[in-house]
Amino acid sequence: MNGQTPMDAAATEAFEEAGLRGEIGLRPIGVFSYYKVHFKNDLPCIAVVYPLKVIKTLRTWPEQKERDRRWLSRKKAAALVDNVELSQIILQFKPDTA
Repeated sequence: MNGQTPMDAAATEAFEEAGLRGEIGLRPIGVFSYYKVHFKNDLPCIAVVYPLKVIKTLRTWPEQKERDRRWLSRKKAAALVDNVELSQIILQFKPDTA
């Protein structure tokens, strides 16, 4: 996101996509690659994952009509993710060290 640090962009995404506010970690916990469909083309992308200590869960948020927010264990969340790299990041995340 233009004009934002990677950490601030991650916090913005958490708000827009899940209605979450909190303290963003200063260091990423992982990186994964994926393809994003853009005008019928698959664009290769790299995503950097930052931990977020959730302080507030909002009742409404910008993308709530496109997203389903659920709280899951790491194991269940990793099983639902199609991206193997992201699944591994989720499984290896240790909340107390973020």
